Amino acid sequence: MPLRPKSIVLPMLLLIVLLLGSCSKDKGSNPDQTILDPVDLLPASGEISGWTPQGDPEEWVGEALYQPIDGEAEIHLRHGFQEAAFQDYQGSGSWATAVLTVRIFDQDTEDQARDLYEDPGSGTGTPWTGSQAAGTQARTEQYALSCSVEFHEAEYFIHIDIGSGEDQALDVVKLFARNISQKIP
Repeated sequence: MPLRPKSIVLPMLLLIVLLLGSCSKDKGSNPDQTILDPVDLLPASGEISGWTPQGDPEEWVGEALYQPIDGEAEIHLRHGFQEAAFQDYQGSGSWATAVLTVRIFDQDTEDQARDLYEDPGSGTGTPWTGSQAAGTQARTEQYALSCSVEFHEAEYFIHIDIGSGEDQALDVVKLFARNISQKIP
């Protein structure tokens, strides 16, 4: 007996729903956990006044991380690295010559993000504490020609740097850090 077109529609719709439902990311045993890709945490155009994303974000998964940060990839992989998003931002006005870079790493679990942060190979710096600090733990570094902030929160390890050593440059980097930190559930 030939199948009628109407008799195929319901099973096909059911199959599509099941397939779409199985495509979501699995983040362990907590079904209530909000899942964000690192790219979702990047400040969007117009979100931070005076700074514009340059091009599309770069996204890296697994061992592909060796491509953009060869010397640093190993420590991230050793601490559960899953995926990352990198984005450069161009300043305007008095910051027109400055480029700020945001790198957000998903380390799979909060413990692995913390362990990466605490690993001496991931960086050092001056602890950034207090009510205005970003993340669970944060640190800053300031040099003559650059400054940076690193912090971890939930399963994310975030590194932000700017090619300027001015005191106000550290304020800009901290502004980006707080913006990103506020997006993490």
